[in-house]
Amino acid sequence: MLFFIENLRLAFDALVANKLRSFLTILCVVISIMSIIAVVSIVQGMDQFVKTKIASQGSNVFTVQKYDGFLVLTDFDAFLKALKNPDITLDDLELLRKEVPLAEFIDASISRRDRLTAATRLVESVGIRGRTEEYPAIGEFPLAYGRHLSRIDMLQRRNNCVLGWDIAETLFPYTNALGKTVKIGDKHFNVVGVCEKKGNILGNNQNQFSFIPVTTFLKQYGSRQSLEIQIRTEDMEKFTEAMQQARIALRVDRGLKPAWKDDFHIN
Repeated sequence: MLFFIENLRLAFDALVANKLRSFLTILCVVISIMSIIAVVSIVQGMDQFVKTKIASQGSNVFTVQKYDGFLVLTDFDAFLKALKNPDITLDDLELLRKEVPLAEFIDASISRRDRLTAATRLVESVGIRGRTEEYPAIGEFPLAYGRHLSRIDMLQRRNNCVLGWDIAETLFPYTNALGKTVKIGDKHFNVVGVCEKKGNILGNNQNQFSFIPVTTFLKQYGSRQSLEIQIRTEDMEKFTEAMQQARIALRVDRGLKPAWKDDFHIN
């Protein structure tokens, strides 16, 4: 017991004699612990966000992409190589609609941020999402009023849009937004629908967006961009086989030999 007390006294004396060093050591330990806690919290938050997004789409939905975005974290060299993969295009969308008979719904999406204006009101950095007429079947986007985008909207590249709740409330606080005109960037669009208000996820506002036809998006922002294609099957029994149908269709269309790797990513 005396030995322990003596060691404790020596340690205390050392701390007093080296106050600055002791302070810096303790500070480093505290910062390290706080950093670990912060990283764990971020990872847990991202995990919950991904789970929530997957749940909103359904477990029987898979995505066809130009490359795997997680490569930037796991294998940067492979990520740089994957950037050279061919873009996913509307031609690929039509191909998969023909060659994946097990798919119940197939949607294409692309997004960017732009300003929305109506009269003197302005909302900056709104998520502009180019989608097809099948997007309501892929995610959960119940309408407050109006309608969703239609096949005709997409085929004719119409300047129609569906607004998120907060955007509609900000631009048209005293009136119904249906039938009103908004400017997305420098182009005029007709509001055909407004989605119901959603709750936030990890502080991420789920109501600040505007859907426009994917064809209109490419016309407005340029066609040399890669899409993402979401494919939904009727049930999980058809899920794996539908993924294989999509993979084979793209490989054959792109002339990939059996030994060659996929130049796209299915997730």
